[in-house]
Formats: sequence, C-alpha cells, structure tokens
Amino acid sequence: MIILEFKVHPSRWKKWIKQEAESWLKRREYRVDMYERLADYHAFHQARGEEVRKFARIVIIPQPFEYDQTEGIVVLEGRQDKEKQILSIRFYHGKQWERVNDND
Repeated sequence: MIILEFKVHPSRWKKWIKQEAESWLKRREYRVDMYERLADYHAFHQARGEEVRKFARIVIIPQPFEYDQTEGIVVLEGRQDKEKQILSIRFYHGKQWERVNDND
C-alpha cells in the first residue's frame, strides 16, 4: 500500500478535466496516448511493461515541476542507481474523494 501525505487538504486542490491535462502534457511534449482514469486522477503513463519493471524503486513525487500540491499534479518516477524516469503523470479530478467525503 502506498500512502501519500497531504500537506494541503484535497478540497483545495485544482480539479483537472481530461482535455486540460492533455493540453498541459502536449505543450511540454509528454505522451498522452497511454491514458487511464483512476478513482481520483487522470493518469497519463509515460512508460509501461519492461520500461517500468527495470526500476528497483518507484517514488511518488507529490509536488513535481516546481508546483505546490494545490495544482493537483502527481508524478510516479522510476529509480535505479542514478537513472530516473517519469513513469506516470497524474492529474487530480477528485471524483472518488468527493463521493466518500461529501458528508464531512
């Protein structure tokens, strides 16, 4: 299980729509063809299969690209020795979180 510590409550995060996330990625020349909708994120995988399995560790970066957590972008990065590679860039949409927490 992976636990991500929130420095900012998710209710204050930017909520992305898929097209907006795709545009952000294209402007920065990242892949948009390997999309997966997760419970709270639009995930755009930058690597799959053997490209991912070669890494000894996968690290979650909750504040990538010099953004703070309120931007709602999370990166999964593979690490092996001194090599690093972005495996997935995820954009928060918050649908599952809203359903679970709507009575708070």
